[in-house]
This record gives sequence, structure tokens and C-alpha cells, in this order.
Amino acid sequence: MLKLSELRKERCLTQVQLATALGMSVKKLASWEQERSQPCIEDICLLANYFQCSVDELLGREDYVTGNVVIQGAQLSAFDERLLQVVHMLTLEDQYQVLGFAQALAK
Repeated sequence: MLKLSELRKERCLTQVQLATALGMSVKKLASWEQERSQPCIEDICLLANYFQCSVDELLGREDYVTGNVVIQGAQLSAFDERLLQVVHMLTLEDQYQVLGFAQALAK
């Protein structure tokens, strides 16, 4: 979780403020920032939603120099970007349902 501390500091948040906003303990958040433990996938999604970033950006896997989302070296189409915008408006539970449905269709 290399970017967690960076994202939190960019938004001028303390660990206490972020932990409170996410409904978790400061100890848990601090252990992630210090890389003593790793969050589960649900917490990673919660953090990405809170910071309005991709999981890749949160994990330090994406360079956001241009602000454009890139997948396998290709810029997303307007349709892909719109699809992501719509999915982002859903609750986390509904996002998982959409993901499950899309994965079933892709088989």
C-alpha cells in the first residue's frame, strides 16, 4: 500500500480523520501505511472509492501523469470511460454484482 499515506497526506487528512471516515481503527490504518499488514480486497475497494482512484493507483501500479486511465498500454475508449463512471456511481455491493455478471458473460 505504498500510496495510502501519500493519498491521505495529499488531502491533508490525519490518520485519525481517515480512520473515522472509513469506520475503522487508527491502528489498522497505521499498520497498512507502515506495511506491517495488508488490507483485504473489500478494504482496498473501500479505500479506492474513498480516494476516488483506481486500485492500481492506490497500490502504486499506475502512473497518473496525464490523468488518463491506461489498460495494457492502450487508452480507454469513450465507452469504457462512461462505463467506469456509471459503475463508480453504484454502491460497492452493486459494483461487485456488476463485476460478477461481466465475468460470467466473458466466459
